[in-house]
Amino acid sequence: MYRGVCLLPPAAALEFIRVCRSSGVKILGFDGFQLLQNDSIQPMMENSIDLSDQRHVNMTEAAKYGLAEEFLGARSHLDIVFEMVTEPDVL
Repeated sequence: MYRGVCLLPPAAALEFIRVCRSSGVKILGFDGFQLLQNDSIQPMMENSIDLSDQRHVNMTEAAKYGLAEEFLGARSHLDIVFEMVTEPDVL
């Protein structure tokens, strides 16, 4: 938790996606952040994805889960955290 926001490391975020898939919770996207030494966070847009935007509107939910898993898997080695956005909001 960071100031009331649940932030997940890559492995936990990937597992969260899998649980959402099996539970039928829609993934709207997630935002990547770097934890800084001074107890603050830095947004990292290159490690964020919005699955509700116009580019993804025609994708099936299965394809969105797959894209989310691929995106997070490619970042599993990074020292970053993710804020997950779902519908309904489950975190």
